[in-house]
Amino acid sequence: MILAQEFGIRVILPEVVHVSGTQRDSVSPAEAEIWRRSTGATSARAVLEGYAAYNAAIAAVAERFGLPHIRTSAFGLAGVEWYAPDDPIHFNDRGAERMAASMADALTSTAVLAADSAR
Repeated sequence: MILAQEFGIRVILPEVVHVSGTQRDSVSPAEAEIWRRSTGATSARAVLEGYAAYNAAIAAVAERFGLPHIRTSAFGLAGVEWYAPDDPIHFNDRGAERMAASMADALTSTAVLAADSAR
């Protein structure tokens, strides 16, 4: 990260998003089934706790180094309709379009893409 900044590369840390959102403690029956099929013996709760811990670490690093942190929880990407069949992580075409448009809005609204914001 520091090396990237030394080369003038902007570093932005977004939350990781998945079929169950980013901060939710519970999952719908359809989401639970997708997690069960994709993670095998690992419970959906354990996987979601791991994602929550990862997102907390991303937020902490962003704060510590003064980096932009994009909260993807506001993008509306929770739910099976945004993801590939039986895949709790990878978007379908609609989800990819929504993620791209929402990320572009987040980047421009926080002036991350402005020339004077390079770190």
